Amino acid sequence: MQGKINVVPAPRSVRYTGGSVTFSGFRIVDRTEFADVSIQRLSGAERDGGLEIHVKRADLGAEGYRLSVERNGVFVECANKRALHYAVLTLCQIARDCGGELPELIIEDAPDFETRGFMLDISRNKVPKLATLEKLVDILSDLKVNMFQLYAEGRSFYYESKSGFYADPDDFLTPDDVTALKQYCEERFIELVPCANSLGHMAYWLNQPQYADLAFDKNGFEWWEDGLHAPAGTLDPKNPEAKRFLFSLFDELLAPYGSAVKSFNIGGDEPFDMLFGKNKLDDGGETYFDHIRAVCDNVRARGITPMLWGDIAHKYPEKLESLGDAVFLEWRYEAGEFDDEACAVYADRGLKFFVCPSSSLCSFTGKTDNMLANIAEAAHYGKKHGAAGLMNTEWGDGGTSQSLVSSVYCMSVGACRAWNADEFDISALERWLDENVYGCRLAAVTADLGRYVNCQTQPLKGLPYLFSALYIRQTDGINYDRNNFSDPMAFFWRDELLTKAECDATEMFLRGVRQRFDAIDKPNNTYVREAEYCLDVTRLAVMHTRLCLGIKNINYTRADVKKAYDLARKCVAVRKKLWRERNKKSDMALSMYRYETLVKKYAVMLRNIK
Repeated sequence: MQGKINVVPAPRSVRYTGGSVTFSGFRIVDRTEFADVSIQRLSGAERDGGLEIHVKRADLGAEGYRLSVERNGVFVECANKRALHYAVLTLCQIARDCGGELPELIIEDAPDFETRGFMLDISRNKVPKLATLEKLVDILSDLKVNMFQLYAEGRSFYYESKSGFYADPDDFLTPDDVTALKQYCEERFIELVPCANSLGHMAYWLNQPQYADLAFDKNGFEWWEDGLHAPAGTLDPKNPEAKRFLFSLFDELLAPYGSAVKSFNIGGDEPFDMLFGKNKLDDGGETYFDHIRAVCDNVRARGITPMLWGDIAHKYPEKLESLGDAVFLEWRYEAGEFDDEACAVYADRGLKFFVCPSSSLCSFTGKTDNMLANIAEAAHYGKKHGAAGLMNTEWGDGGTSQSLVSSVYCMSVGACRAWNADEFDISALERWLDENVYGCRLAAVTADLGRYVNCQTQPLKGLPYLFSALYIRQTDGINYDRNNFSDPMAFFWRDELLTKAECDATEMFLRGVRQRFDAIDKPNNTYVREAEYCLDVTRLAVMHTRLCLGIKNINYTRADVKKAYDLARKCVAVRKKLWRERNKKSDMALSMYRYETLVKKYAVMLRNIK
């Protein structure tokens, strides 16, 4: 064995004690000490006469362990089967990395955050199949994550009482899916936590005629004075019927999680109708806190601890304690936004909180460097101020335009930082992903796919201009389009375009990524196909931007349109195929709307250009 071991996430302490041990396999001395999932992980390496694994119970915390590799065996000290499983995961990585010779060493390890979570948005049209969710759970488990949340707003979850809104219940997340996934998670020491919303982000229901009267303003609101209109999306917090409707949703959503459910993320974020437009409130947060307090009381009456996003609550620190026993989820998604103040507002009051950075929000392929910095800063300040958890979030704004190949990379970075906030080896993680997830040397290329945003010299403001070029307006779960804001050839003052120089730089960058991608010896798996699609759709965004610049300046050719038309057709076909491999039907038609409309627009242009 040469050099240091590569364990992901990085252990807290590794001490090499001398030589090495010849290794041909392991032998479990007492199988009753181990969880079934731990025995499964060791099964491929079990051998008669192998290196014996001895377990001793010791008070090293709920998830801490001490692992010693010695000439006469492997010795693990830990408090329970969960901690033992984490030791097994570490041991298996060492064995795989070192082959037939293990280093003699002592590892002392424990996580920096009690809760290490990942939240996946399934509400922006795309609901994964159960098999896809189980694959994600396997990856999360291997990275020692212990909480998984599926954000379900609108009809992404199947409510039997509202069966008329579904052509086929199995197109969306069903109660049976939740029951099966919950068991799958528990077997891998992961808590599956229900996650929904309770004030804002209720647009799907509030835009159905029978529920319109439950809205804060059934006519919606104006984002800007120039008239960019949004549909009604916020419940009326003063309407008792709105609360009854909300709590009836809770009844159905929570049922398949079972009576043992401990936490429930009630959302509570972004009640935009109350924040913008002619009816915006300026009452010092009174209306918001009155409503959220009632929601928290309802959840606690069920024996469940409420969690809520902190974007509104954070603005009124003097009111935080009025919500009672709750977990505040402080989300900040841009590099530089997490700081002492973000965390101290909770820590100084002795309130339980998580830090919640972001993965691939508003992108095709992630925003790699922003993501790395955002997660690192969340971990640093969260640890400094005693956050109870770090939960990485994967939102799907704009019809979930990102692919799982990028999402997995980002969620893995979050998992590593959640376990060890201060020590993170990106090359070790990329090697782990290549060997255990992607099946080829794809991780570094995946990271570079998310660096196309660096070619934009204009301020990003959270939304890369190329993403904006293909952004699916007003189609997040509701079939709603007003004032033609989803016309892919119509750019408005808020739809900034890359300059010609930025387009040139992006195309040159993508050519370099493509060369590296083509040089990989890769299998024909879904991750590889997703990476290739990401390259193509980003190229399409550049082509579309060039066309829009050309249209603006009356300077484009039929050849330009034909090139974009051909690539757009390819992207539509591939996106649909990849969708079906990973996901249920859900609202694919809404998510594909802008792309398919773009193809039609190009076709019309081709017919009209002589």
